Amino acid sequence: MKLFRLLLLPLSWLYDLLMRCRNQCYDKKKYLIYHPKIPTIGVGNLIVGGTGKTPMVGYLTEFFGKALKKYNIYIVSRGYGRNKKGMIWANEKYANPNTLGEEAYLLYKKYSNTYNFNLIVHKNRVEAIKKIEKHNPISSGIIILDDAFQHRSVVSQCNILLTDYYRLFTQDFVLPFGRLRESRYGVQRADIVMVTKCPVDISDNKKEKIKKDILAYCKTPYPKIFFSKLIYTSPQKITLGYDFYKNIVLVTGIAFPLPLIEYCKNKYNLLAHLQFSDHHQYTKKDLEKIKWHFFQFSQKKKCILTTEKDGAWLLHNPHFSTILGKIPIFQLAIDVRLLNDVDNDDFFNTIAKCIAIPLS
Repeated sequence: MKLFRLLLLPLSWLYDLLMRCRNQCYDKKKYLIYHPKIPTIGVGNLIVGGTGKTPMVGYLTEFFGKALKKYNIYIVSRGYGRNKKGMIWANEKYANPNTLGEEAYLLYKKYSNTYNFNLIVHKNRVEAIKKIEKHNPISSGIIILDDAFQHRSVVSQCNILLTDYYRLFTQDFVLPFGRLRESRYGVQRADIVMVTKCPVDISDNKKEKIKKDILAYCKTPYPKIFFSKLIYTSPQKITLGYDFYKNIVLVTGIAFPLPLIEYCKNKYNLLAHLQFSDHHQYTKKDLEKIKWHFFQFSQKKKCILTTEKDGAWLLHNPHFSTILGKIPIFQLAIDVRLLNDVDNDDFFNTIAKCIAIPLS
């Protein structure tokens, strides 16, 4: 395996060169760049796979929705994993993961009736933003771009780069040798770097070490660096009429399930873990596999536990009721919070300063 990875190094060098050339073309304005008329916040990462972008977008939505009640909040998402093409301005007709993608669908499901929330799904972010600008007074809206750090055809006034504590970009390499979408030096475009999924007992020395490693790839003005953690909700029922039991079969289709696995090991009796690929759209065969594994364990009081993302796909499978409808299935939703509450004001004031919107 090590030899195979070494053979990928020349491809990584070529990919890195192409990405550097692409970024230089944007830096020198050789490619068309759109400057939104509405204050825009971009959320993204350097690594392929999950770093907690969707919970962070939700966190921003909640804060600015409460702090700026007269503003419209617009989320623009690519809608990764959806089965429908073209631009969709989400409404009840399109409120499912097949048309929106499961992450965008979860945002719509959670916030559609609050905070003057709007969700637009489109691969072309520029077209989506222009559509928003036609419908919104420039002085009363905020756009949050999901997974937009490499989407350089749009200029965000505030770029938030996320990096997973367990997979820091400072310890990774460019595709295909590693999992970086571009060089580590891409961090220089960030106004804020958020280290996500941190353990609550992370030491100050460890945080300083991470900061030092990140800033080694930055230049002035340096980005502000914050640390956040995931908060798991109490298990929520997917199939009704059942109680939750601590003997669980965990089912995930997420990029990096290690933090969730550790959480479940500490809180429950983890019987087994069935791991599917990120953004997995469950088939009838998958549901039968889950059912088979569930009944392999002798414990009478047991249940299936999955993520909110996976729960969306499971529930929208036409075979769900007939195959899994009589099994206790629960899901965990996640929220994000800064490790230290005292950093909240600094974090949001930094964003507000970038997008030139006073919070008071």
